[in-house]
Amino acid sequence: MKLEVRTDKLAELRIKRGLSQTELARGAGITNGYVSQIERGLYAPSPKVAKLIAEVLHTDFDTIFLLKGPQKTKAAQ
Repeated sequence: MKLEVRTDKLAELRIKRGLSQTELARGAGITNGYVSQIERGLYAPSPKVAKLIAEVLHTDFDTIFLLKGPQKTKAAQ
C-alpha cells in the first residue's frame, strides 16, 4: 500500500490550528524540514509518522492521508 498526502489539507489544518511547521514537527517528533517536504508533496511519511501528525492536528488520519492499494498492471490483469 502507498500513503498519499493531501498536501492542501495538511497545510490548511496546520495554519487553522495556529501551528508553525516547527511546532507541528516538534509535536510529531520530526524535523520542520521534513514537515515542509511533506507539505510540498516531496515525501510521504510512514504510517506511524502520519498518525502522529494527525494527532497533533486533532484530526482524523483520513482527513489528511489516503492509503492507496497496489495498482494492477495490464500484465497482471
